[in-house]
Amino acid sequence: MKRLALIILIVTLVASATLFSDKLSVTGKAETPRRQQAIVEITEPVKLLGVILKGNYLFVHDEEKMAQGAPCSYIYSLRDGKPDKLVASYHCVHMNRQTAGSFILRLSHRISPTSLREVEEFQFAGTGDGHRIP
Repeated sequence: MKRLALIILIVTLVASATLFSDKLSVTGKAETPRRQQAIVEITEPVKLLGVILKGNYLFVHDEEKMAQGAPCSYIYSLRDGKPDKLVASYHCVHMNRQTAGSFILRLSHRISPTSLREVEEFQFAGTGDGHRIP
């Protein structure tokens, strides 16, 4: 009888531990950062919403502003390595992508040899979220 009680106790403990570990795996997941940013050097002129970019810029995506329906993507020019002027802001279109190893700036194809390429989307390193320009 003692042996049967011991077996029941062990089975109960193992079942409890399994249920508890499942709960931990669900609640223990890391959240995607609510605000992401990256400093990007653009070495050849490109267009972004009618603005020509060349140099260093801060690209920012803010999930909280997106949830509020406000523009969520912001691009700032830099002065002395710090944000200076807002160059563009818009409400992006989310794109599912493969996880990027580094910051990606997706550009349009050239229409002619003299035309500027346009920024179509950007993606932060370590994420699978593309932020497309509408």
